[in-house]
Amino acid sequence: MNKMANLMETAARLAAQQHGLDDVMDWQGPQLATRLAKWCEDQAEAGEHIVLADVAPANCSAFEKAASVTATWSAFVLDDAPMPESWCVSRRYLGDLGLDEEAVLMAARQTGDLKALRDALVAPSDTPWIGSATTDRVVAPFLLNMGDARQRQAALAEVVRILNMTGHFESVVLAADEPLSECHRTVIGYPLMRFPLEHAIAGELTQAGFHGVRLTPLLDGPVMTVDGVELRAFALSAFTGTKGVCLDQGDAAIYLGPWSEVTDDDGHTYPRGVRIAVCAKTAAVLRRPPYAGFFVIVPAYQSPPLEEAPLFDCSRDVVRPAAETKGRVGLAAGCCDEGCDC
Repeated sequence: MNKMANLMETAARLAAQQHGLDDVMDWQGPQLATRLAKWCEDQAEAGEHIVLADVAPANCSAFEKAASVTATWSAFVLDDAPMPESWCVSRRYLGDLGLDEEAVLMAARQTGDLKALRDALVAPSDTPWIGSATTDRVVAPFLLNMGDARQRQAALAEVVRILNMTGHFESVVLAADEPLSECHRTVIGYPLMRFPLEHAIAGELTQAGFHGVRLTPLLDGPVMTVDGVELRAFALSAFTGTKGVCLDQGDAAIYLGPWSEVTDDDGHTYPRGVRIAVCAKTAAVLRRPPYAGFFVIVPAYQSPPLEEAPLFDCSRDVVRPAAETKGRVGLAAGCCDEGCDC
């Protein structure tokens, strides 16, 4: 009860810290703050290696059960918010996760040359602060609402780099139902610079290298209405792990419904109940969230070892005959002359 009371008190305090909201209608700041605190609790998975980016200090205690936590902040001051000693903490932008902080600071102390300092900031590091493919989950509320386009692109690129093959990105976004002219708002403590259109969010993430993007509304109605434009809060999930060479082990994917057909973020279409030939990588992806339960993967009776499997042509969708699955005829989907990457 004390924990929930503290969350409610924090939510009310943050909701009161609004600036420039005189022209706002339908304001649901307190409800959003409470829902965001609960969302943070839902992201705290025991045993995972988690990276937090601009999670409000008041909501960080939920993540203490993680196997390891690396936390960055650019939107909050942490002077009065001590973090657990086991956490690796830095005040930096999410797009700077590859920087070796000690090397950059040493370069700043040792040279008065602005060019040398800039080179240190952009040079690839042999000892990045967070290594590639080392993270299970990145939690970054309002990432798509903050910073400029360059900062957001750099941040998404770094998230893709550090997530492992089964890793996923979790965020909250305030999305507009219609275009909204330049509109800076401080919302429950976050300095929001832009509000992407609802239909543009998935494209922004798939272009950065994510797949399986899913939007879940956090509130029943808009958080606020500005100049007639509704801004709604969505929880956002996106996954990595589709990159790599496509090899044919004879797998087929059957989409189970309820839609008549679905199309994935690589452009492959799966009609309901039809055995579609898939490469080994796609078969593995479809067995994992967020697709698990929507597909059945039918393996070949005599699947070739991955190191001996032929290349798979991922540029087209073909039905996998049962005769191929049973080994009565050879694999026909693997007829790609060059290495494919779907």
